[in-house]
Order: sequence, then structure tokens, then C-alpha cells
Amino acid sequence: RKRLANGMSGIFWLASYPKSGNTWMRAFLSNYWENADHPVNINALTYTTLVSDRQLFDDVLGIDSGDLTQDEIDLLRPAVYRTLAHAVSNKSVQFWKIHDAFQRLPSGEAMFPKDITGGVIYIIRSPLDLAVSYAHHSAVSIDRTITWMSQHDHGLFMPPVRLPQIHQRMYSWSDHIRSWTTQTDLPLLIIRYEDMVLRPQETFKAVIRFVYNALDNPDHAGDSERLARALRFSSFDELKKQEAQWGFSEKDQRTQSFFRKGVIGDWREQLTPQQVERILHDHHDVMQAFGYLDAKGAVTQFESSSN
Repeated sequence: RKRLANGMSGIFWLASYPKSGNTWMRAFLSNYWENADHPVNINALTYTTLVSDRQLFDDVLGIDSGDLTQDEIDLLRPAVYRTLAHAVSNKSVQFWKIHDAFQRLPSGEAMFPKDITGGVIYIIRSPLDLAVSYAHHSAVSIDRTITWMSQHDHGLFMPPVRLPQIHQRMYSWSDHIRSWTTQTDLPLLIIRYEDMVLRPQETFKAVIRFVYNALDNPDHAGDSERLARALRFSSFDELKKQEAQWGFSEKDQRTQSFFRKGVIGDWREQLTPQQVERILHDHHDVMQAFGYLDAKGAVTQFESSSN
């Protein structure tokens, strides 16, 4: 097994704007690497970590991060991530969920250290469907969500209120995507949510191949039975069923459910023409670059389907 600098195993960042399929990807990867005869519990997703968890951050630092400014926390994040990577260095692979945009610190150092990174799995979802899902997730209006998605200073868990996660600077939907897809520090695999839904075998197999290639172990990427089982155990119906049975620890308390619909094209029933126009105006270039608009600027027709 390939080991990265300092003798560490592969850390893979699962990066995305919120409600783009990140948790679904975590569930799939947990089920694939656990390789058990039953689905992994959504409240105990093995091999994956929410590294924005404030308690985790405080435990590594040994201090209360609530006493630090945003900039001070950001300056410490690379060191915290390196410490966490050393702590799990005996494991073959780890997937760390983040919603941050790719950023550099004033020193020029990337917030996400190259020396511990095997690669980045970056997930993109159409901003039309994302606006609807993000609004439900945040228990705010769709209009307010569309505004958030256009703001360069938008983020999650921003001060002054102390919250269970450290702040995450996301910027606008377009800026977030540009930040990750134009950086050249870290190996990158770009996945669209729509391909996860419509072409799951091909899309998730590409993820597994990317991980094993990064670990110099490509021969392990061809187990079709294991792939099919992991897809079945992480299906939307399975995730929704588990949430109904046990709840989901990452759900916002203001909302009814985390796993709501999981469909493509819900925006057609939920958005007004004015809301659609706002999104197209704000994100036209990036939508076109990633296949959400055709060459003439018309919205791409994806089959409406659930996982």
C-alpha cells in the first residue's frame, strides 16, 4: 500500500457545496470499505469523518476554539489536519467531509495540506435543484437561499454564535466550484450528483478507481459485486429508512428530515420563473462549463429519477 509523506496513509477530501450528495458519497464509501453483509449505520459512517466538528478540533488543540477568531482558527487548521492524519495513519484510507472552498492562508500555504492528501473527490450538483434542497435543509426561503448562493462571503456556522462546527467559508456556488476545480495542489476527481443518480455503477466505480490509483493499488478497483452491494446499502431509500428509524445526528433540528427526496429536476415544480432567472444570471458560466446549460444557454434536460 502506498503511504504518503511522513508515513501516512491516504486522506481523501470529500468536498462540495451543501446538499450536493456529499453524505450519500460518505455512506457509499463507508459501505464499500466496511464490506459487511448489512448497511453501515448512518450515525456511524466508518472511514469517514466530519472534520469541521468543533469538539474534534478542540480535542486536537487542547483549548476552546470558541476563544479564537475565525482567522486564528483558519491558521491552525493545517496543523490540526496533520495531527488527525497521524492519528489515523494505521488505517488504509480515510475520507474527510468538508464544505469549505479551497483556500490559501496569508503565508500562501493551502488550508488542506498536500503532504497528507491522497486526493479530492469534488461533487457538483445543479444549482437549480441545490437551491430547493438547501432551502429545505436550512429552513429558510428559496429566495434567501438563492441570495446566499450568490454571495462571496457566504459560509456555514459563522460567528458570533458558538455552534457545533467551526466556520466554513464557502463563497458563492460558482466561486466554490472554481476554487476547487482550478487548484493544482491536490489530485482531483470531479463527480456530478446527476451522474451519481443516473449512472451509479459507472460513476461510483470511477471514485473507487481514483482512490485505489492514488494508493498505487489499481488491481483492487474491479470488484463489481462489492460495488453493487455498497450501492444497495447506501441507496436513498435505505438512508431515508435509517433516518426515520434512528434519526440522523447531522440533521438541522429545524427541518423534518435530512434525506428529503433525492431526485433530479425537482426545481421545475418548486422554483418560480424569476427564481430560475436569478440562478441562471448568477451562475451562467459555471453551469455551462459543467454541462448544466447547453451552448445556447438552455437548461440541460436530465431524467427525473431518485437514487
